[in-house]
Amino acid sequence: MSGHGSCHEGESPPPPTADRRWFCLHAGAAAFSLGLVQTFVPMLAIRLGASNPQLGLLSALPNLLAIPALLLSSRLFTAGRKRVWIRRATLLARTGFLLLAAVPGLPVPTRVGALILVWALAMVGEGVAYTGIQGLVADAFGPASRGRVLAERGRYATLAGLGAGLLAGILLDRLPVPAGYQGIFGAAGLLVAVELWLIRRLPEPEVPVDDPGAAPVAAASGAAVPSAAGPEAQGGGPGEGGRGEGGRAGSAGVPEPGAGRAGPGWARPRWQVSGQVARFFVASALLHLTWQSLWPVFNRYQITDLGANNTWVSLLNVTNSLGAAGTYNLWARWGERWGHRRMLVAAGCILSLAPLTNVLFPSLPAVAAFNLITGSSIAGVTLLVAALLMEAAPAESRSRVLAAHQAMVAAIGTVAPLLGAWLMDILSARGALILGFFLRLGLGVGAFVALEWWESRRAVTHLGGRKAAVRL
Repeated sequence: MSGHGSCHEGESPPPPTADRRWFCLHAGAAAFSLGLVQTFVPMLAIRLGASNPQLGLLSALPNLLAIPALLLSSRLFTAGRKRVWIRRATLLARTGFLLLAAVPGLPVPTRVGALILVWALAMVGEGVAYTGIQGLVADAFGPASRGRVLAERGRYATLAGLGAGLLAGILLDRLPVPAGYQGIFGAAGLLVAVELWLIRRLPEPEVPVDDPGAAPVAAASGAAVPSAAGPEAQGGGPGEGGRGEGGRAGSAGVPEPGAGRAGPGWARPRWQVSGQVARFFVASALLHLTWQSLWPVFNRYQITDLGANNTWVSLLNVTNSLGAAGTYNLWARWGERWGHRRMLVAAGCILSLAPLTNVLFPSLPAVAAFNLITGSSIAGVTLLVAALLMEAAPAESRSRVLAAHQAMVAAIGTVAPLLGAWLMDILSARGALILGFFLRLGLGVGAFVALEWWESRRAVTHLGGRKAAVRL
């Protein structure tokens, strides 16, 4: 069998170093830009006089606007076109950072509203770009190596975001307000040039490596379809312009994956949503609802109740990031050994402790120390959710399933922060954190406990287990 065809066997070869390098460097650059801004937007909003409902809206509106954008992106991220739209979405996000730098110069009554709107537009671009990157990783690497690639990308992103957040926090406490925020946010926007350069070098196979029809399609078309093993053929050339429109699937006789069975992808979109996918979506929805509802609560509690300044906000983020950076590979290995769903339950249990530790130990040094533990759970949850989603999504409709999941998370993120703000107004931030602990453990983790029990009964096993996955 040819080297290309061998990618479709049960065990994928180790991910090529060159492919992995570009994905990891891009993850680091993107996280550095985002790390200069994301942690400090709630702080700026509070300094500008934001109320609890406005803090909830700061988290909710980006998710509301992201829903139509993510659903549209499922159509845009077709074979051979993912990098183009990732670049455009990244440009939108970083332009938002530049506009954030101008918000403090607006009239006082409009500042908070403008901050919320601009931040929402920037996060729409960030979410669409993230969906495209997920699709690229899934297309370029087989099931056996995706977890390792995701773990390495996560480690690069965590370390880069850690450094950016710490640097920005120290600078912001030493620079005048609001000039410090304007300078840091503006610099983050200008770093888009580095990200765009790296995106051009990401390998983009026109046929996913695990698509059952990939080898026949390549042979029938007579085209040289790039594989994950040959990044130089894509990334080493003159970028998008070097390939041209004729090199993309569907424009020069290279059909979409599976087109030999059901016609071109654009002529007949294929949504293969099995019972396994639907059940995963339900469990993921409950997990994200209980997770995201506490985000504005943590912001208010740590800044207002515990008195965190910019440096402390960045230090809390750093300890979270350190906990995550040190455990990405561990979660990947544990997931392959014990099952992704089982390990997601374990990570969710640790994540549930975060609100409780903030209440039981109400001091910033104690919270920072516990963040090392709870931060590791964030790495586990994000990595294992992504791995389970990629496993469940069929290759022919993976981009659409990924975008649908992102849209679902965005829809939940529209409601969850407002729920958290409402709980703060009723119970106080401390009371909302206590209730949040029980909701995370009972609903979020409980959903995946039930899912593991059900799928085990139906013999739908985890990726890396002894049995092959069974589509329902």
